[in-house]
Amino acid sequence: MGAGPRGLRGNGGAGRVWAVMSATEVIEMIKKLSPEEQAQVREFVRKADSSQPAPPDQRSVDERGIAVGRAFIERHPELFRKLAQ
Repeated sequence: MGAGPRGLRGNGGAGRVWAVMSATEVIEMIKKLSPEEQAQVREFVRKADSSQPAPPDQRSVDERGIAVGRAFIERHPELFRKLAQ
């Protein structure tokens, strides 16, 4: 990858250039957008976030929590019968 102007990197002549920016720089750029453009960014992030599956670590935590809850319910069936009334 060839270095271009400060903060830019090329991909060896294929006609593409990417800006290398920190999250702070991206946030500062978003703050400078119009309210309509900021709304578009929020919508993009919302859609991107909701389309991603939970990370494997989070799924395993959820599965363990469900297993613990089921075991507790099985050990105390009378309590849950009374609560259901």
